Amino acid sequence: MMNHKLFLALAGMVFALALTSTQISAQTKKPNPKKPPQKALVDNKTLELKAGAEATGAAIKKLAKFTFLLGGIAQGIEDIDAQAKLGKASRQTVEKNEQFKKSVIDGIRNLRNDLAELEVQFRVKPTLRPFNPKIDGITVLSGSAEEAALNGRFTESGKILVTVIEKLTDTLSTIR
Repeated sequence: MMNHKLFLALAGMVFALALTSTQISAQTKKPNPKKPPQKALVDNKTLELKAGAEATGAAIKKLAKFTFLLGGIAQGIEDIDAQAKLGKASRQTVEKNEQFKKSVIDGIRNLRNDLAELEVQFRVKPTLRPFNPKIDGITVLSGSAEEAALNGRFTESGKILVTVIEKLTDTLSTIR
């Protein structure tokens, strides 16, 4: 049977994972304190590049946090699945594990939707279009991560999300 402390730790991590994936989506920028008016006007191209870089950086942070939390629980979810197949896990543990898996999959789906929006920005906005080859494919990759999770391969899902982080980081380094 599964150690009760491990189960509670797993439950706490999944709760944090689910909370993080929904909270990050709902976060808004903190208002900046009023700055004195600048005399030089910033052109639209510069503003668009800055917005693209900020959106990419925010996506990196969100994915990194999610992947870190997923790394802590993925093996536990897979271990419980293995115990369930052998008939060594209680019905309650299996039910909780199913809830954990659903939370993780929902989190990955939310990430994929956010990444799809980001990828579209890089395709549509003329200023960001030169950087599209670097970011291209993040939606497909996050879809692969979701599919891996749907098939019970949560560790593999996390590895795929790390690849998305790498693509985003490469993109950000070329924008700046």
